Amino acid sequence: MLYYEKGIFAKKSISSKAFILLAIILGCTLLAMFPITLLDLTAPVKNAAVVLRTTIFIQDLFMFILAAYIAQDLFFKEPIKKAMCLKMPLLITLALGIMAIFTISPLTDALGLLNQKLQFPDSMEWLNSWIRSSENSAQNTVNIILNTDQWPAFIANILILGVLAGVSEEIMFRGIIQKMLIQKMRNPHVAIFITAFIFSAIHLQFFGFFPRLIMGMLLGYLYYFSKSIWVPIFAHGANNFLTIVVTPCPMNKDWKFLQSLYHLNFPIALIIVFLLVCVGCVYAIKLIEQKKDLS
Repeated sequence: MLYYEKGIFAKKSISSKAFILLAIILGCTLLAMFPITLLDLTAPVKNAAVVLRTTIFIQDLFMFILAAYIAQDLFFKEPIKKAMCLKMPLLITLALGIMAIFTISPLTDALGLLNQKLQFPDSMEWLNSWIRSSENSAQNTVNIILNTDQWPAFIANILILGVLAGVSEEIMFRGIIQKMLIQKMRNPHVAIFITAFIFSAIHLQFFGFFPRLIMGMLLGYLYYFSKSIWVPIFAHGANNFLTIVVTPCPMNKDWKFLQSLYHLNFPIALIIVFLLVCVGCVYAIKLIEQKKDLS
């Protein structure tokens, strides 16, 4: 009988683990290519949204969820429930996590506006052109997916771009990468920042880099203090859900209140107030978990 030891690479260096993780993600990406090639990638515009949603679904399933499952089996000796911090937190902790992600939004929105104004020097105009082209391509993709007036497609957007993206990205970035870095680094704050940097960079959207970096750090602290992957998953999913619902599209064109949320501009004083509320939510989660550990 073949014996297999869980966590066989647990004692490897961080550089070795990074190389192994990249190999796992690459392998899972290649696996994902098989079902993706079965899709009609030359579909007419009316079917393009279906193709894109299905592609994103397959990519998340293979590149993040499957890759994370394999990685935790190789890097962590604990049973999967403990290795991935799958314990369900208190409802108050989940609520505080969601409130934290909502109250950081005014800051990330303001940073997004500043981020879009950043330009590289004229000597690097080729890079500016590439960034603008990439951003336009990404925005066109989002527009194709969200541009629907049908409930089934709208719900599919919420499930795939909201729920699944929150689950898959948090399992990989916080559940695997951040935990892996914290285990090898003395300073968890550095590990959280590095994870957030990778999280933002991998989206390949320069104009949204700094807002996503801040959000990634918040999600990292929610995971670190709550000791449960479900807190950043729910927070991430809630943020994606709100973004999908308020982004103008044929489905919500008559939802005036939501349309007003999309165009909100907060004064600096109010951004600071919301930021303080966000910090308070994270600190409250820390206190709740400390109290649980003592009881």
